[in-house]
Amino acid sequence: MLSIEQISDSDKDPIIRHTVIEFHGNGISDAEISDFTRLYTDWTLSRKLVIDDILAGFYLLREGSITDLLLHRYYQCTPLEDLSVYATRRGVEGVILLVLPEHRGNGYGNLLKDLPRSLGYDYVYGEQFKATPDVLQHWLKRRRLIADCDGLYGDVWVTLEDL
Repeated sequence: MLSIEQISDSDKDPIIRHTVIEFHGNGISDAEISDFTRLYTDWTLSRKLVIDDILAGFYLLREGSITDLLLHRYYQCTPLEDLSVYATRRGVEGVILLVLPEHRGNGYGNLLKDLPRSLGYDYVYGEQFKATPDVLQHWLKRRRLIADCDGLYGDVWVTLEDL
């Protein structure tokens, strides 16, 4: 049985372990991946995907403004369009979306990507490591590239989807 559920305290460490495994070798250390995940995730807003009582994936989210992200998280960020229209809209950052390898290819990623819309947000944005350019192409199926940034947690592209 498939369900999307709130994340409990006991889920946090396994989720962070899966995140470190998935993003290991992407230009930042495992400790930085763990720190980033803990620092930027709103655990009450985020959700996990469960299949037959087993963790199959998750979407870590954080409510916020794209303009705040570009101003405060990076040393240098080059917006590729005028983002001022988002200052008054309700946004959410897709911090990390992960479907565990044994559950990929079944549409679960798209199911998780639909969460921000169902939560009533106007737009969702996120970062993709430049060290993994194939990931950017995947996200561009739904989102558009809006910024090129360099920062503490590595060099990233920032993408956005209007909901």
